[in-house]
Amino acid sequence: RRIERAHSLGFGWHASDWAQQLKALIGAEFDFTQRPLRLVTGCSGAEAPHWAMQDLVGEEGFRQLWAAEINENPRRFILRNCNTGHLFEDICFIMQGGGRCSRHGGHCAVPHDEVDILVAGFPCTPYSFCNPKRFKRNCFTEPAAKPFFEIRRFIVDRRPRLVILENVRGLLAPNPETDCSPMDFILRGRNPETPQDCYEGTEPGAEWGLEYIQGYGLRWDMFYSSVW
Repeated sequence: RRIERAHSLGFGWHASDWAQQLKALIGAEFDFTQRPLRLVTGCSGAEAPHWAMQDLVGEEGFRQLWAAEINENPRRFILRNCNTGHLFEDICFIMQGGGRCSRHGGHCAVPHDEVDILVAGFPCTPYSFCNPKRFKRNCFTEPAAKPFFEIRRFIVDRRPRLVILENVRGLLAPNPETDCSPMDFILRGRNPETPQDCYEGTEPGAEWGLEYIQGYGLRWDMFYSSVW
């Protein structure tokens, strides 16, 4: 695992041809038309991963199995602009096996296809410096922390080949009532030893850190930018 500050690649990377510049930089061409990549997104927002995949591999190079977004306005945007197989109205429906789907206007089962890429931006409210309660209580006992645990369960159960989790810089700051930052908990954390402080009544000492996932064979890297 390495922690590095993100470096700007220049103003031109804000241009519409950023994907071509990236492929030129790494000397790669992507052709997944014979076997499109399977993408899923959680807490999907305006679906930046969908647009990035279109630029990188083209519309024929990937298939988005589902998105999950709890807020109505982003869901409306996704329905109008993105070709997602399903649009679940809560990330918690994923590990329940199904739930309300805005794409089909009813209850849908979560597809069981193999997942290549998971991109998720779980809620930043518990960890953000803009939250006046940020340094007054354990971030992971907040209700808004629940999506992280649901995403973690999905990673354990479905083992996507690539996982990208996005959040705010506040993950690196101290977490009250604990000895580590929220990022340390995400990577190596265990439940508190007192039952009342555990996530949703799970057992004390339960291992939630991503590095505790056995037999996955992934290396967890963390990059950050000073402008978050």
